[in-house]
Amino acid sequence: MKQPGGNSVLGKSWMAVFAVVAMLGMASPGQSAVLGVGITGKAGTTGLGADLTVPLITNWVNLRLGYNNLTYFSTSIDDLGGVDYEADLEFQDAPLFIDVHPFHGNFRVTGGVFWLDHDAILTASGNIRVGNNNYNNASVRADIQHGQDFGPYLGIGWGNAADDNFLDLPVAVGLSMDLGVIYVGDSEVNLRQLSGPAISQADLNREARQLEDDLSDVPFYPVFTIGLHVRF
Repeated sequence: MKQPGGNSVLGKSWMAVFAVVAMLGMASPGQSAVLGVGITGKAGTTGLGADLTVPLITNWVNLRLGYNNLTYFSTSIDDLGGVDYEADLEFQDAPLFIDVHPFHGNFRVTGGVFWLDHDAILTASGNIRVGNNNYNNASVRADIQHGQDFGPYLGIGWGNAADDNFLDLPVAVGLSMDLGVIYVGDSEVNLRQLSGPAISQADLNREARQLEDDLSDVPFYPVFTIGLHVRF
């Protein structure tokens, strides 16, 4: 599992960038309109997050970068690797996007890359089957981490945080949506016993490989987010 310290530093770094841009926009309104920089708050399958959008070619190509965090505790995952698990998820990622607006409007085609820190902890207890054998009153824990640090992204979306103003306000406000997929690749599983009668290492290894095989059937992570942006 990755250490959380670096993740919090990265998250604070992104938020510091957003805060600086916001202060620039509020401190000097006349200059901020020239910046054409947008900040988006959003929520979806990547959790809660924020994006910073900078125009590269006005109303056509934008650079967008952000940070997302999704934490979900004690959700059930049935029959994964033949065992019913309880899952604690902690997903953090930082996307870097190029948005192309082919019709010079709100519709966009997006390509880019995600820095990924998607970790999960699965636990199972009771009468469970591990590997080729049944174990009574036992418990196991699986630490799961995606096998790559960066994943390519392709998607479509709506909204131009560097230009759009659907409410016709002095500070532009608009709607933002993204729909796409991240290629996350294979996952790495570390399975260990927590309690109960001794489980053979061979069964633990076999169960870990089964989990990896099941997870490799879905190497893509879906992205759907919706939010509001403000342009300065």
